[in-house]
Amino acid sequence: MSYPSSQKPENGDAKHHSSPLISDFRQDQENACESEVGAKITALERRLNVNTALFLANYTDLQRTAFDSSPGVNAYRTTNAGKARVKGIEMETTYAPAKWLTLALNYAYTDAKYIDYNVLQDDGSVVSYSGKTMPQTPRQQVHASGEVTAPWSVASGEIFAGADYTYRSEIQFVDANDTPQAILDKTRFNGLVNAHVGWRSAGDKLTVNVFARNISDKRPLVSFPDFTPYFATPDEFGDPKNHIYLTRYIPGRIIGVTFSVRY
Repeated sequence: MSYPSSQKPENGDAKHHSSPLISDFRQDQENACESEVGAKITALERRLNVNTALFLANYTDLQRTAFDSSPGVNAYRTTNAGKARVKGIEMETTYAPAKWLTLALNYAYTDAKYIDYNVLQDDGSVVSYSGKTMPQTPRQQVHASGEVTAPWSVASGEIFAGADYTYRSEIQFVDANDTPQAILDKTRFNGLVNAHVGWRSAGDKLTVNVFARNISDKRPLVSFPDFTPYFATPDEFGDPKNHIYLTRYIPGRIIGVTFSVRY
């Protein structure tokens, strides 16, 4: 089965904000024209399901919010990008080759760029971000998983075990796309692995699950705001090559157990 889709949503009227955490500003209304075409395939007696979609979204006055760490602002600031375009493909596949085994594979490719985005600077100059990649948007993402189940006659119900793998390409942090490549390399999810094993009662009323997240204990970088104006000495601040960043990584290896009860 295939399907087309098209819509033109809006993100509300122009707004004015003023708060301790949101810088005083007025933003224009964001508009988007979105199109999608896809296919849904079911085969092998419904044991194989494939969903695919091609999507395209054209934005005008795209609202962008980022934290401005300069002492005069120290707040989240929202501005309007003139035009932006987001396009790509998504695929979701599930396959059950046997009653006791389920496999899944998801893939996404996203190309998100500013088409026309000019920002007025404090000194009166204008910086163009046209052609730059939109921050926090990975170009490629892959997620694979598998789970096995088996009946357990000792306590009724069934036991289950599974694992999943995630890859995500690098992301940009700022509209200028000027973060050093050595830092961007640290943003990749280069093989995050989770696993679990457990037991669920008949009727799913009781579930016990032992899990291990991020087994390989990898720590990709997810946030990288520049706090140089706050912590740099006058000499350091005077050199544009010096920067001080507040970094945040994903949690390291976590092992635990959960108990779930349904009434």
